[in-house]
Amino acid sequence: MRITILTIGSRGDVQPYLALAVGLRRAGYSVRVASHANFESLIRGYGVDFALVRFNPREVVNHPEVQKAKSNIVRFILTVRRLMGPQYFDIFDDFWQASQDAEAIIASPTAINAHDCSQELQIPLVLGLLQPLIPTRDFPSFFLPKLPSIGGSLNRITHHLFDQFLWQSVRTNVNHWRKVRLGIRSAAFFGPYRRMRAERVPYLVACSPSVIPKPPDWREWHHVTGYWILEPHSDFRPPSEVEDFLQSGSPPVYVGFGSMNQEQPEMLADVVVAALERSDQRGILASGWGGLKQRRSTEKILQVDDISHQWLFPRMAAIVHHGGAGTTAAALRSGIPSVVVPFGGDQHHWGRILIEKGVSPQMLPVDDLTEESLAHAISLAMSDRGLRKRASSLGESILKEDGVSRAIEIVDQHLH
Repeated sequence: MRITILTIGSRGDVQPYLALAVGLRRAGYSVRVASHANFESLIRGYGVDFALVRFNPREVVNHPEVQKAKSNIVRFILTVRRLMGPQYFDIFDDFWQASQDAEAIIASPTAINAHDCSQELQIPLVLGLLQPLIPTRDFPSFFLPKLPSIGGSLNRITHHLFDQFLWQSVRTNVNHWRKVRLGIRSAAFFGPYRRMRAERVPYLVACSPSVIPKPPDWREWHHVTGYWILEPHSDFRPPSEVEDFLQSGSPPVYVGFGSMNQEQPEMLADVVVAALERSDQRGILASGWGGLKQRRSTEKILQVDDISHQWLFPRMAAIVHHGGAGTTAAALRSGIPSVVVPFGGDQHHWGRILIEKGVSPQMLPVDDLTEESLAHAISLAMSDRGLRKRASSLGESILKEDGVSRAIEIVDQHLH
């Protein structure tokens, strides 16, 4: 059976779906991942078919207007939507073309027209989520990050409100594509959500049930599968300079913020380097899309561009990261304590969860970050034995889970 997976975004938005694609391929499915050129070599390197989506998320993430809006989720999304506006037709078209010979679609939330594609092609749809973006009374929307749990019905309402905010920001673009390409009328004003509920479209939440148990008000077609982890190739060898650095002293502290960017990344790097020095720790500094690079060299800090988190994180003393869903999953699985430096979006919520689980000493929003506060948090992560024991125990529980296999079981049941 042929399955097309639709997803765009940063590496953290794409890599889990590649992990699922690899598992589906091993289970006998023919799989294609439709995404952008940034990850074509990664996808093909795992033997998975690739379909190009004409969009470069790195250009949008690094745009000055996006950087200025990052601290306000509403302004951030509206800015991104405006900058992407002229590209939406091509994105929707590329998802449509990639689905033409498919017998089923698995889509991320970034594939906004996935339901249209499945309806017109009359093939099943499965939604894959990296955050628990399903209305519940248990907690508010992950994309209203500074909002604490407000209880019951109000929590549930926040999910519906954010769904509508996202949908209304692209509704005109979707309807234009539907009219021009499919020759059909406009979508329902409130979007496809009611119809998908009526169709019982499965939702697969790629998160550990040890971290977010399934809420009791979710339906039977809502599943918490466990993380979708992309393991390194069997012949993976880390760069020699990384191995040499690890062997030359005590375990270092990892610091990396993925695709997150600052208007002045050099100043952020200065704060990080000073904090490592103040806490007397060695460090591995990952540049990522945000260009986090040290301005002055030191023997106690190694700069890297890109390396497998699955391999690297268990070898760290602590992990300082932005709290993205993918990086958080890798950090939790490693059993190493985290310090979360959120930039926006769902990252504040993941930071709160890690603190509630007792595997992170504190959360330090990037706009308030200082070398003193970061050095203090790193020292706590290094010295608190109870915290380190809880992180190790939770990591062991997650290692016993197989989110990809569980997701494939659900896909099998739905398709057959």
